[in-house]
Amino acid sequence: MLNKQHSIDSVIEKLHSHKIYSYKDLGFDSSDASIRSAISRRKNKIRMLSRGKFIIPSSNAREKSKLFGKPHEPQAIKRGSISAKRLILSKNIFYSNKNGQIPINNIIVSVIKDGSINDIDAIRYKFGDNKVIEVLLEEFDVNQPKINRICNVIGL
Repeated sequence: MLNKQHSIDSVIEKLHSHKIYSYKDLGFDSSDASIRSAISRRKNKIRMLSRGKFIIPSSNAREKSKLFGKPHEPQAIKRGSISAKRLILSKNIFYSNKNGQIPINNIIVSVIKDGSINDIDAIRYKFGDNKVIEVLLEEFDVNQPKINRICNVIGL
């Protein structure tokens, strides 16, 4: 067991922040319960976004606590979409689809592109930090100044 812990620590030390990793990227088997528990004990070094997806928080984000941990719309996350009527943002960016379902990833991408900090906080509250971070890292280049500022706001 000690050997596994040492190998997990050495793998984590080599990883870069602002990238999503899976068990495969880490070089471990996801079916091994001891690996899963060993990774979950390293919360200050590696953070689980969703089942089987991890990020390495940047050094300045490690001191910040999560503001919106759990999503307030878990059923919408499971479905992958939410009714436009349940979405309250400062700008009506989905005006053409007032009564339909909007994919959550589209909402998050649109709000991040718009850059309104109030709306970013609204989607973090509704969908949780982990979902917002996951979409941000998959869809945007964190080296762009605007995206980098948003990463700092959400503690990434």
